[in-house]
Formats: sequence, structure tokens, C-alpha cells
Amino acid sequence: TSVFQRVADGTLQTDALADFLGDANAEMFDPPIIGAEVYRWDGLAMGNDESMPRGIDTTDARWVRTHEEALDEVCYSYCYYFGLIAVDPSDQDRLIIGGVPLLESTDGGATWASIAQDNVHVDHHHIWINPKNPLHIINGNDGGINVTLDGGGHWTSCNSPAVGQFYAIAVD
Repeated sequence: TSVFQRVADGTLQTDALADFLGDANAEMFDPPIIGAEVYRWDGLAMGNDESMPRGIDTTDARWVRTHEEALDEVCYSYCYYFGLIAVDPSDQDRLIIGGVPLLESTDGGATWASIAQDNVHVDHHHIWINPKNPLHIINGNDGGINVTLDGGGHWTSCNSPAVGQFYAIAVD
């Protein structure tokens, strides 16, 4: 159980939190994660917004889990760093998850399959789906940038010149 969960359920009082901050990563950011879960918003939160479609009943709006099993090996213990979900602008049932692997669902999240190829690095940080051509996807990951024009069947590595990834910078 994470520190956040223990404070929320009352098993850890906030004044005792300092005892757990000695090893913040282990206590706060490494809870036992088995796999990712994806939820869809079923309904709209605010029914009075002019930009929202009319005739939608928002009284029973809720989050709904999209799949039966957890998506193993998507997050490990650091989804807070790079976990993301992209929705195809032209098809709300087509979703792409960027975590450690790059996964796609074409049925609203019920099933998932990898769309990465051997030249696509892991640890995905950004996914862009072209609204005019949803087969055109740009993926930013720890290895740089990859582009596909066929929905993930083939990827081009766009890493020349090489790009760097900075986690911390110190100036003297």
C-alpha cells in the first residue's frame, strides 16, 4: 500500500509522515503495481457547457473500466513519469497507450496489442495522432522520435542528429 493510500484510509497520520520521507521513492512512488488499468468517462461532467452535445443525460455519468485484466508491464512502478493515453480524433474507440510498451486498442479498450516495432524504443512520453490521417502517428520516447504512416505497421526513426534526454541539470 502506498503512503497516499495509507493517509487516505487513516492508517497513517499526517504528523507521522516524516518517518516515511527518509526513503521517499520506496514509500511514496513504489507501491505494488501489477499492471495498468484504463477507465473511460461514460457521460459528461458538466451538462451546461455550450460546447457539449445536447440531449445527453449526465445524471448517471461515471468512470467505466475498459478491459477485464490489468495491462501487465505497461507501467512497472513509474507510470507517474510517462504513462499516457491518446484517443484517435476520428474514432473514439481507437486508443493508444504509451508506457513501457506502445499498445493500441481498436475496440474502446477491451483488447490491446503492441504497435511498436524493433526500431521503436520503449518508455513512451508523447503520442500524436494526425486528425486528418489517423494512420499518421508521431511517438516521442526515450530513444527519440518515431513516425508511422500506416498506423504502426512500420516506423521510421527520426533521430539524426541524436537527441538527448536530461533528468537534472546543475549549474556552478
